[in-house]
Amino acid sequence: MDADVPAKDALISGPDAMRQWTRNNPRASFHVAGIEFGRVEISGLSNDEWIVLHHAQFGGTKFEQLLIINADLSNTNFNHLIAKEAEFTNVTLDASSFANAKIESLRLNNVRCNGSTEFTNAYLPAAKFSDCTFDNTKFTNAELMGAAFTRGSLMYVDFSGANLDGCTFASPILASSLAFWGTKNLETSTGLEKINIQQQTGIHGDAIGLEQRERPRWKDYLDWTRIRVLGRLPLFGISYATLVFIPVIIGSIAMVNTSIERIQEAGLVGLSGNSFEGVIPAVKIPTLMVWSLIAAALLAIASTLYHVFCPTRIQEFTQEQWVNELNKPLMHYLPHAWKMPRIRIICIWAYAVGGLSGLFILSIKAFQTIGYIVRYGE
Repeated sequence: MDADVPAKDALISGPDAMRQWTRNNPRASFHVAGIEFGRVEISGLSNDEWIVLHHAQFGGTKFEQLLIINADLSNTNFNHLIAKEAEFTNVTLDASSFANAKIESLRLNNVRCNGSTEFTNAYLPAAKFSDCTFDNTKFTNAELMGAAFTRGSLMYVDFSGANLDGCTFASPILASSLAFWGTKNLETSTGLEKINIQQQTGIHGDAIGLEQRERPRWKDYLDWTRIRVLGRLPLFGISYATLVFIPVIIGSIAMVNTSIERIQEAGLVGLSGNSFEGVIPAVKIPTLMVWSLIAAALLAIASTLYHVFCPTRIQEFTQEQWVNELNKPLMHYLPHAWKMPRIRIICIWAYAVGGLSGLFILSIKAFQTIGYIVRYGE
């Protein structure tokens, strides 16, 4: 009888049949590649009696639901596996491969993936990885939108080209030598700065490729490290002083105009016997003063947003100081620069519009001053 048939039948029959099959065929190849199944469970009785299926073949297999508990599936081929739901608990997946697998709902609990385990090009949206050990594991070009890594370790893990849109990294996670070359949507991930980095030799030994992640170039000008250049200018005090000074002047103009209106309404006449009406014009508020008030308000808003919302780490240190002088992991600095994107956009917009308006007003005043000097100078 074909060796594939008993393996398939055992898998369909349930956990007891699978355990019996492994006892009867300790060295046989478990080969069910390319077969379609409904709900399947592979489970050992306890940590002392695991199911061992080294070099098993699940490539191209389809499952409605796949549940594996207390099993050693080292060197197993899961390439092109398709499953609506898959859960692995207390499983060893050393040197196994999930390349091009498509699993709509994946949960790995207390799983060990050491020795070149691969999830290359895998489609794993909203996957849950809890208490897992990843050592020399590849997630290159994997789709990990909304995935969650909770506790466990990430040692020499390669996320190059992966889509980490909305991923979460919940501490405590121990990590070292992570790779992010060409990683997509890394800025939307949360918890990166809380990963416990085991610092390696070299400036970027904790995580390489963070600055070479894939993103639109314009986003480089919207993080807190760029806004910091403007935030450190003494605009906070100047803008608020202007906001106080200009309304005082406008209030004084209003008082003068009110006095003029009262004189005209009273019908008072001068020494020559002529009425003051129409003789004393109202004082106009200069247009540049209004624009100065608007520019000051925008700069005050921008400065306030920067001082309130920009992470303290970014305000106090440059990236070079953090990495080179303090010898701290870049992973604990750069993700802070990506926080609160909406606040950052408002802040940089207020800085840009307020600053350009202020420069425009200053240039007009400078030309007016030069013209006055030329006209009335000796």
